[in-house]
Amino acid sequence: MVVNNTTTLDKDKAFNILFKSAKNSTITKFIFASVMILLGTPLFILGLITNESLYVTCGVLFLSFGVAYLIINIVNIIKLPKKIKNNNQEICENGITYYYKFKEQSINVECKTQTRTAKEVFNYKQLKRIFEYNDYYELRLENYEILYVYKTGFENKKMIEFFIKNLSINKKKIKNKIKN
Repeated sequence: MVVNNTTTLDKDKAFNILFKSAKNSTITKFIFASVMILLGTPLFILGLITNESLYVTCGVLFLSFGVAYLIINIVNIIKLPKKIKNNNQEICENGITYYYKFKEQSINVECKTQTRTAKEVFNYKQLKRIFEYNDYYELRLENYEILYVYKTGFENKKMIEFFIKNLSINKKKIKNKIKN
């Protein structure tokens, strides 16, 4: 069964979604920096204890790269809001409307702003996680994209049931984040 949904995001919500998506992709870079620091610290300490200059040098190199990469990531996150506003000016000023068509094996998405229209097709296999909140569903894709599907965008409650059925057919589970 095909289920349609229309989700309109105002400029503030659209900006928050773009920021959250970009921030999530940046977090993996922090993990890499942390690993570099965690590898460098024991090497450096071991080199000092055993008086081995090779261990000290390797430890300092790992620590230096890790700290430098960490600083670069912090600066990037600080600059992220400005970068998002510059790269997505129309969306951040006017908002965006998503027209979803949930089919049994795929999700068709049409994104419309005042001047542009873009279409994408996603396979359910590309869905990494699905969260249900009070007013919307959050579909997280493998490439750090996030799709917001408002419950009010469905024609009726029966369509929500079909949406959930399409997810279960494709072995996707919804994690409940509803707050009472």
